[in-house]
Amino acid sequence: MNTFSRRVGRFVVVAAVSAGVLVAAVPQALAFSVSGVAALSSGAQVSLSAGASSQSLNAVSLSFSDTTGQPVFSSGDFITFQLWDATANAPLSNTFANTFESAAFTNAPAVGASNGLTSSAYTVNLAKGPLSSVNDEFTLAFNQNAPLDTNATVFTIAGLYVNLGANIPLGHTVAIKATASNGTPFAAAMATMTANVGSIPSITITNSRMATGAPSLTGVLLGNVLLTDVAGNAVVSGHEIDLTLAYGARFTTAGTIGGTLAAAGTPTVKTVTTTNDTVMVTATKTSVAGDTLTLSGTAVTLPSVAGEVYIAVEDATTATFLGAVGVATVVTQTRVGGSDRYATATQLFDPQFSPSTSVVLASGVNFPDALSAGYLAKQFNTGVLTTDPGSLSTETKQELIAHGIATVYLVGGTAAVSDNVKNEVGALHVGNNPTNPLINVVRIAGSDRFATNNMADIFKTPAVSTTAIIATGNNFADALAVGPAVYQSGDPLILTSGTALSASATATIADLGITRVIIVGGTSALSSSVESALTASGVKVAYRIAGADRTQTAADIAAWETSGLPGTGIYSALASLGFTDTGLVSVARGDTFADALVAGPVAGAQQHVITLTADPNTVGAGIGQYLAGRGGTVTTLQALGLTAAVSAATLNAAAETLTKALII
Repeated sequence: MNTFSRRVGRFVVVAAVSAGVLVAAVPQALAFSVSGVAALSSGAQVSLSAGASSQSLNAVSLSFSDTTGQPVFSSGDFITFQLWDATANAPLSNTFANTFESAAFTNAPAVGASNGLTSSAYTVNLAKGPLSSVNDEFTLAFNQNAPLDTNATVFTIAGLYVNLGANIPLGHTVAIKATASNGTPFAAAMATMTANVGSIPSITITNSRMATGAPSLTGVLLGNVLLTDVAGNAVVSGHEIDLTLAYGARFTTAGTIGGTLAAAGTPTVKTVTTTNDTVMVTATKTSVAGDTLTLSGTAVTLPSVAGEVYIAVEDATTATFLGAVGVATVVTQTRVGGSDRYATATQLFDPQFSPSTSVVLASGVNFPDALSAGYLAKQFNTGVLTTDPGSLSTETKQELIAHGIATVYLVGGTAAVSDNVKNEVGALHVGNNPTNPLINVVRIAGSDRFATNNMADIFKTPAVSTTAIIATGNNFADALAVGPAVYQSGDPLILTSGTALSASATATIADLGITRVIIVGGTSALSSSVESALTASGVKVAYRIAGADRTQTAADIAAWETSGLPGTGIYSALASLGFTDTGLVSVARGDTFADALVAGPVAGAQQHVITLTADPNTVGAGIGQYLAGRGGTVTTLQALGLTAAVSAATLNAAAETLTKALII
């Protein structure tokens, strides 16, 4: 769990990527085979509403670590997960005492497991707790013993939706309490463990718009902040209400107060922890349900470090914390782009591959053969440049000369990159020095895109990996998004048609001794018949990474690279590739290929991810999917190409999707 806390006035706001874990309850008798090896953790807490149905919770993880090689759970054991009131330390649902005080799971969740366990190894069922007439519990029952190894076994529980009764108290924290059927598997030899998953606020605080800006930027206009009393008496007449900027931000313009709870006009600015970090007003009435307080027209100076800026609200008279809301994201925005795609490619090549004396050259106009360039570049620890198919682009020629390139591996047949280009390159002396030899040009090409892919994959053998990544060769988005993973892992990228495993792909699998594959793209990109053909040939399909569209598939790939993917009912969890430079995220145009193609080797070498837009002016769903919760972790968003490729508005929209979970 990664947490970050900062005192704001007389209270503490904690921002976290994963919610904390609380240990509770009394141990039961008997024992799992090993005590103290289980842990329960949740994703970021969410805001819940009493009386609302089908409210989504973030995923919960149940993990078993073992260093003894003993089975940490046995067939017949089970864990019961109950909706719990962490504030009252009691079941959240008590329908026998009050028929309106109910809390129920809407449906049985989806559970995936790691360590080679398939869905047949466990069963998930809804259940009613002892005080409830509704399904406020579900059980995870184990149908087989835990694997006899020292690996961690992790159960990822997703698709959690809850219905909450109208009488559940406001201000209470909702948790999920896990209880073992026997024994003491949790930390400190406990039979139970509790993870907070959400809270029911007594006052809601919303923001009309997330602002964004670089560190230390001044005069950043915020959205409108709205406080609304949910049930009454949240604000008391005559009390001082402070709205304080967290994490070092400060007000440059106080803005205007509106609503029913304070006198309209300009609020007073004061200092709590940082100069001018707080605006204060005096409540003119004791609030009833529906009363509001608004702060609009404010401008701030952002802090000097990346992260999300919050406004925290306190009744300063009684030092009572009322809530907080994110108002701005601090992230540096940069851009790598030249006058055209060929100039952008040279800027990306420098300085990452400046020591290289070889380069892979591909078409900057046609993608089919060019998709095979990234894995080939990995074999020579270099990058990819592009050219116009008919003649050597000026920027590319200058780059070959400037870097003293001695060997050019040209990918694709003459329809992709003409002999004219080959001859132009071959006529250049290394470093443009007549006393040096001519540049050696090696063309790698097959009869079609799939045969070219086979030639590129097997050009330098033996392979360093028996795992391959498979994507469609009929389109470019999925293959581009996985480019950094291909380069960093050294796993070959195999291209096939969307409906059948091509003969060239089959040959590559045999040539490289591939025994395991990761499919990239949904069934509309690579049909289930491709997966079936792989399985029938004896190749294990370890995972299919697939989103609802190309931007979301790219987001899933980025998640795999940095943090791994959870198990599903079909596939075991996919371990992270260990990308460490998550502070930098590249944003590339997703409806064309050139910029992301040449960026793949650079991102792989630097271990940062590439996300794809829907088009130059549309950020798409995937970028927000990946960036949500990574505020402060992602410090720089880098656009690939000039504004014609990724507009300034699109990059701003990407920045605005950066959020950091707020836990009070």
